[in-house]
Amino acid sequence: MEMMKEEAVTNDESISFVGPSLMVPWLFRAWLLLVVIVLLAGGAMAYETWQEVRLEYRENLRVLAAAVADGTHLFLKGTQSSLAMLGQNTGKDADVTPLALHEKLQDYLVLDPNFNSVGICAVGEGIVTAGVD
Repeated sequence: MEMMKEEAVTNDESISFVGPSLMVPWLFRAWLLLVVIVLLAGGAMAYETWQEVRLEYRENLRVLAAAVADGTHLFLKGTQSSLAMLGQNTGKDADVTPLALHEKLQDYLVLDPNFNSVGICAVGEGIVTAGVD
């Protein structure tokens, strides 16, 4: 009888040992397949998100570039207008002295803080006068 008990135990152990060993490769393959699917799905989602963010940044950059271009255009147009008015103001009198021109340029620099200096030069004579902030 003792031999039968040992055989039964041996048979039970071998059955219990053989059963899971046959299932382990199947479960392991299923787990690996699940991991691969999750990794592929995560990679696809990350790629889609990256493309969306890239597109959004590209659009924001275009909007900002357009805003900077418009602002620069308006600034330069305003500067052109103010310099044209300064030219008209200084060129009115034929007998304007360099000292009077210098005072007008200094007044212009006080009114327009965008400039550090401004000057007037004649065609053949070079710089007539300059105003420096």
